[in-house]
Amino acid sequence: MLQKTDIKNIYIRGKSYVFRMKHNGREYFKTLGSVKEINSRKNLRKLAEELRIKVLSGEWDREKELQQKKKKDITVQQLINKFLEWYKTHRRRSSYERYERIAKIVLKHIKGSLKISQLTMHHIERYKLIRKQEGIKDDTLNKELRFISTMINRAVEFEWIENHPLYRKTIIIRGVDNSRIRFLSEDEEKRLVDALKINPLVHDIVLTALYSGLRKNEILGLRWKNIDFENNLIILFPEQTKNKRYHSIPMHPVLKEMLLKRKESSADTDLVFHRNGKPVGSIRTAFENALKRAGIVNFRFHDLRHTFATKLIRKGVDLYVVKELLNHTDVKITQRYAHLTLSEKITAVAKL
Repeated sequence: MLQKTDIKNIYIRGKSYVFRMKHNGREYFKTLGSVKEINSRKNLRKLAEELRIKVLSGEWDREKELQQKKKKDITVQQLINKFLEWYKTHRRRSSYERYERIAKIVLKHIKGSLKISQLTMHHIERYKLIRKQEGIKDDTLNKELRFISTMINRAVEFEWIENHPLYRKTIIIRGVDNSRIRFLSEDEEKRLVDALKINPLVHDIVLTALYSGLRKNEILGLRWKNIDFENNLIILFPEQTKNKRYHSIPMHPVLKEMLLKRKESSADTDLVFHRNGKPVGSIRTAFENALKRAGIVNFRFHDLRHTFATKLIRKGVDLYVVKELLNHTDVKITQRYAHLTLSEKITAVAKL
C-alpha cells in the first residue's frame, strides 16, 4: 500500500520511496531506494523533478524501449554467464560446480550466440533427442533441463529478460523415477576403504560419510568447532546444512578415533579436512580411482549416504530416527528406504 508524502509524485511503500505519476492515460512507476538511504529531502525533490521531466519529454518511454531491446538481444551464452555469476554468490559451491558442468554440456547442443528470445520449445525437444541419441538416461537429462528451466525462470523474475515463452513451463521428462538408491554391500565397503588407504585424506572423508551420513559439502566444510569430543557429537549450524536447520549427529567410535588423530595433526588450521591448511576443492578423481581399484561400478559419493541409511534400516532402526539422522525435513523423503526391509521380509517368508 502506498503512503503519500508532501513531495509531489513521491510515495512510501514499505520501507522504500517510490515515484508514481500518471500522464496521457499511462502510469509511470519507479522504486527509488530505501527511506534510510535517501535521507535528504532536497535529493528526493531533485529525483522527483528529473523523473517528471523524463515522463513529460517522452525520454522515459525511449529509455524503456531501449532497455527492452537490450533484454531481447541477450544471447544464451550471456544469460548463462549472468546466471552462473548469480548462482556462485547465492548457492553452495558444490551446486554451482554442478551447474557449471551442465552449462558446458548445454552449450555444446544449443548455440551460445542464439538470442534468448528466440529459444523455443523446438530447441528443447531437439536437445532432448540429441542427448537421448548420445545414450543419456532420462534422470540425467532432466537435471540438464532443470538447469535451463531454472535459469529462464530466474532471468524473468530478476528482470534480466522480458517474459519468455518457456517461463514456468514444464520442459522435463515426466514420470522419471529419481529415487535411485545404490549402496555398498559389506564386501564392497571393505574393498573401498582398503583401496583408499593410499590416500589418507579421502579415506577419512569417506569414513566420515559412512559413519555419519553427512553430505559431501557438509563434510568438506567441517571445522573443529563442529566436533564435540566431550559429548561425542558432530554439530552443524544452519548455514552449513542443505535445509538451513541446526543438525547434530552422534559420533561413532570409529569416527571419533579417526577425528582425534586428525586433530593432533591439525594445529595450524580450524578445518577438519584440508590440503596444506586450505579447503579441499574436489576429491572426484581420487574417489573415482579408488572405486576402480576396488572394482565398484555405478557408484557416486552421495551413495555413501544411502549406505549409511540402509545399514540403519537393516538393523531395525525406526524410520523417524533415520529421518532425524539424515536431517530430512519430511519423512516421505526417508520412506524410500523402507522398501529395503520389505523386500528382505518377503525373501525371508519365501524361504519357509
